[in-house]
Amino acid sequence: MSQGSIVKVSGPLVVAQGMGDANMYDVVRVSGMGLIGEIVEIHGDMAYIQVYEETSGLGPGEPVESTGQPLSVELGPGLIEAIYDGIQRPLNAIREQAGDRIARGVRAPSLDRDKKWHFTPVIEKGAHVTAGDIIGVVQETPIVEHRIMVPYGIEGTVEEIYEGDFTVEDTVARVAVKGGIKEITMMQHWPVRRGRPYKRKLPPDRPLITGQRVIDTLFPVAKGGTACIPGPFGSGKCVSGDTPIVLADGTLTTMDELFENALCRGKVQMQGCETLVELDQPLSVLTMDNGVGIEAQAPIVYKGKSDTLLCVRTHSGRSVKVTPVHKLFRIDDSGHIIETQAGDLKPGEFIAAPRRLKADAGDAAFELEISPNVRVMDDDVRRNISVILRNMRANGTLDSVVGLSRASAESIIYGKLTASVETVGNIYAAAELELPRFNNLRGARAGHIVRLPQKVTSELAELAGLFIAEGHIRDEGTVIFTNSEARLRQRFKDLIMKVFGIPCKDVLQSGKTPSVAVFSTTLVCIFEAMGMAGNSKHKSVPPVIMRSSDKALAAFLRGYYLGDGSFSEGEIEFSTASPRLQIAVSYALTRLGIFHTMANSGRRHRIFVRGRDNLRAFYEFTAGGFADHLKFNAIMEYVNSKKTTYTAHDIVPVGPELIERVYEAAGRPYARLKKAGIEITNYTRNGERMSADKFKKFVEITGDPTGELEQLCLYLDDFFCDEIVAIDEMEGPFDVYDVTVPETHNFIGGTGALVLHNTVVQHQLAKWADADIIVYVGCGERGNEMTDVLMEFPELKDPRSGQPLMKRTVLIANTSDMPVAAREASIYTGITIAEYFRDMGYSVALMADSTSRWAEALREMSGRLEEMPGEEGYPAYLSSRLAEFYERTGYVKCMGSQEREGTLTAVGAVSPPGGDISEPVTQATLRIVKVFWSLDAQLARARHFPAINWLLSYSLYIDNIRDWMNENVAPDWMDLRMQAMRLLQEESSLEEIVRLVGIDAISIRDRWVLEAARSIREDFLHQVAFDEVDTYTSMNKQYRMLKIIMDYYKRGQQALDEGVELDAITNLPVRERIDRAKYIKEENMNQFDDIEKQMAEQFAQLLESSKA
Repeated sequence: MSQGSIVKVSGPLVVAQGMGDANMYDVVRVSGMGLIGEIVEIHGDMAYIQVYEETSGLGPGEPVESTGQPLSVELGPGLIEAIYDGIQRPLNAIREQAGDRIARGVRAPSLDRDKKWHFTPVIEKGAHVTAGDIIGVVQETPIVEHRIMVPYGIEGTVEEIYEGDFTVEDTVARVAVKGGIKEITMMQHWPVRRGRPYKRKLPPDRPLITGQRVIDTLFPVAKGGTACIPGPFGSGKCVSGDTPIVLADGTLTTMDELFENALCRGKVQMQGCETLVELDQPLSVLTMDNGVGIEAQAPIVYKGKSDTLLCVRTHSGRSVKVTPVHKLFRIDDSGHIIETQAGDLKPGEFIAAPRRLKADAGDAAFELEISPNVRVMDDDVRRNISVILRNMRANGTLDSVVGLSRASAESIIYGKLTASVETVGNIYAAAELELPRFNNLRGARAGHIVRLPQKVTSELAELAGLFIAEGHIRDEGTVIFTNSEARLRQRFKDLIMKVFGIPCKDVLQSGKTPSVAVFSTTLVCIFEAMGMAGNSKHKSVPPVIMRSSDKALAAFLRGYYLGDGSFSEGEIEFSTASPRLQIAVSYALTRLGIFHTMANSGRRHRIFVRGRDNLRAFYEFTAGGFADHLKFNAIMEYVNSKKTTYTAHDIVPVGPELIERVYEAAGRPYARLKKAGIEITNYTRNGERMSADKFKKFVEITGDPTGELEQLCLYLDDFFCDEIVAIDEMEGPFDVYDVTVPETHNFIGGTGALVLHNTVVQHQLAKWADADIIVYVGCGERGNEMTDVLMEFPELKDPRSGQPLMKRTVLIANTSDMPVAAREASIYTGITIAEYFRDMGYSVALMADSTSRWAEALREMSGRLEEMPGEEGYPAYLSSRLAEFYERTGYVKCMGSQEREGTLTAVGAVSPPGGDISEPVTQATLRIVKVFWSLDAQLARARHFPAINWLLSYSLYIDNIRDWMNENVAPDWMDLRMQAMRLLQEESSLEEIVRLVGIDAISIRDRWVLEAARSIREDFLHQVAFDEVDTYTSMNKQYRMLKIIMDYYKRGQQALDEGVELDAITNLPVRERIDRAKYIKEENMNQFDDIEKQMAEQFAQLLESSKA
């Protein structure tokens, strides 16, 4: 063994001298701590070593010693259920030694040396054995029989073989070979960089059945094949947790709050780092449909994770944090609205923002959770509970009232004690009666009786506005309103009396601003329940006000403006220390259709209303009985002094070429435009943008003869065009959220209202793949991602045995915070273990996530070795290394005299930055693998899972498995698949035409093609991973499902030829059964016969009626 010393340390690379006798890929021990490293380059006596542990603190002169052995793994009983790092150190054992963090130099054997396994021989003494022969078995888990093989290089006669309980180091057989006796144990060693041998490779001619229809039917992978799943982590996720979202009743909340509330309101389904909540009652959200704001239902709330978020900020001050693949609605120079991924947006482009939100909830009930200690003063309630308690006393059931002593009950019965809100609730609950609404309340001690409003009135809303502007709570029992204007103080007192029926007191102190005080603990409790008790940094519009009518919302804005707003130089300004209040006021203004902008400076959060029409709208909505007030007078004096209105924010991004074209086509009406205040040359030659108001006038005067502006003009009634000023990238990971809106695929949210677009493969493969052994390699995964895998896999049930999936799984966890060199080794460690089980005759599936991070490790080490870089800095040998890895897969004849076959299938995930599959790692991978499953972020956002794009994906194994499918599934399987693919491709072409000229421009037969393709997509390809029936589909069921869809299509074609109306075909009752066929259980396959029979009967009736 060579011994040398360190001369240089560069991150994970250590250069040592005096290593002339060492060999390439020898494992070395570095420094006195014995850090594990591997020689990757030798120049003379200088060895270049990649160290698999942290090298900080190492320095020149420290010792380096070669072991003379290559990096190897231990193979034997104990692999299944194990969790290793990249160099096969057992993480559970190391945790017991060193705690949660792996200490440098810590050692633990990969296979437990103390545990005993029961070895059962399968050959007898005197048998002739060769390398690869199985000599005995160990039942490693309830579902995996570990087959002990003769190590490579050994051939001879069995002298002794034992049955019993042994450790992996104990001798279980002795074989006479040339030159002596070889003792065989249950453990072998194998170098990770060298593929294990086999007799020969066989052509992969049978599929790896996954139970996922889009994979098995359209893009199957053969056993022993290779597949690639490109897609950035976070594909299809939506927005950050702090993103505001407005519900249809006006409620303003955040996405994370919405998700937390949803957890107890529906069916929760978890898979890895994703959580899906199917709500018992769908949420009503605000959405945009064809440019018009409407209410829509959202049945699903979702939470996932994303590596990256983009913060998109606009000229009007709005902002939203979304994933790069999340789409916003961009308006281009031609006035077209285009769904565009946030990662493709640029500053200077325009996106859609709602001009008005139609969320008028009418007269909302005033429903609050009042403090349980407040006393109920309603006479009818007091009489009722007295009667209830008397009856309970007579029946001997007083003890059923929670928290009520017999003495207190007696006092309530005789009117000596007034019951609290909590006590009344407990009495009615014990009597199993519905709790009535309370009208009059009082504090626990003496105090004024407070009248509780039944609805959110304008007076209550205005009072809330005044209090949010200038009020606070003092000493937990006093409401204070401070303002220098006597009229507003009197207004506050009048509103308190009118709404709550209690008096106020003026507080006048020399040198201080006059105040109004209300001494009432009950009123404080009510204000707290309304959400008005926070300090200035945490104030907001009370939720009960946001859920109320537009009239009440306008009254709130009146009170808030009078108390804290200002008007100067043509603009209304609200300034607050609370970002939540800024956002809520913004949504309130948008509810009323009042255009405004937002800005932040330091700790102040501001809102501005500018422009004559916007100021007039604010005045008309909010002035009410204060039209003569100085603040409102100032607004109208300014409005009346202006003949035109303009705001630099409310403009339309239509380009000069289009304006010129419409102008020319209209006959150049210069004079009429000039009279309307439109100097046309400003917009055709000087590069100015029209305001929304002038744009509408331009369309009206010109008549839009080209028809290119009419649609955008109509849309401007409901949204405006907001210019992007900045897009900032944020590195995570982050929790991200989404709501599913099937009708329109968008919802209203963001810091200031914006239109937001709304939106599971490797774990499904691991769970359902027709493989005996699963090896999952997490290469360079972030700690939280790998934690999700480690937590989930033990919980997943193996569908074939009912045992935990871990009972046939090996996990290799190499997180991104571990030394980079260990990533490179983890891939080889994983595939060597997979080859070992393949040699036993098993079908093995290797999931490598992600080879992109493995390639990044190669790039870093290559850079430190000062090698000539290839494309994007990756080493020139990247492609050959990837090819070496995937070449170790295959369908093989195993070594040994016993005839057996094994398969090793590799599914590699790549994570191209930003989803760009043209980058080197993805392209090098695609040149090697034969199956490409293209994950589609748009499908994921539309909640179409698996989100595999059927137009971009491919499989080169179709011809290989054709015979197997035709023999084992159905003779016409290939023909059926080709027909389905042809329809999907035709659909794509037809959709382009429809987008250009509309659905009415295509033929009835083409519409039927679109309908059939939709059925394939929604009724066959879409699969619900969380549904216990739909999560897995056998090949027989897949065939029957696709066959009834294609039969329906063919019969429909024939009916159209006979003159039957398209609507009559699409509305046949059997269609609903076809839609629901995915939920037919495997044991009820006879239902497909019923569907086929019903289909034939209904089409026959349809044809007969058409001839009559």
